[in-house]
Amino acid sequence: MSKIDKKNSALHLTGGALSGMTACVILQPLDLIKTRLQQQRQDHLAFLKEAKQKGLKVSPQKSNIYSTIKDIVNTNGYSGLWRGTVPTIMRIGIILFYFS
Repeated sequence: MSKIDKKNSALHLTGGALSGMTACVILQPLDLIKTRLQQQRQDHLAFLKEAKQKGLKVSPQKSNIYSTIKDIVNTNGYSGLWRGTVPTIMRIGIILFYFS
């Protein structure tokens, strides 16, 4: 491998790492909200199934993006929206290092 190829590979690795990290930091709040909404839905469906078996009538859960964001911010502050960012960045770095 020539010097130019090594320099090119390092440049691509650095560019990939920076773009992955940037995308992670920008999109992490959206991913967290999506995951929380999916989990709330699963928990609610399990609750409804149990309530139906017991013959109880339950009103539908009113969970939306706004209430989920409000819950995260009230519980953990605004920095809570970026919860899980560090492990994701580390994963991106390890994957890029392994495949370079």
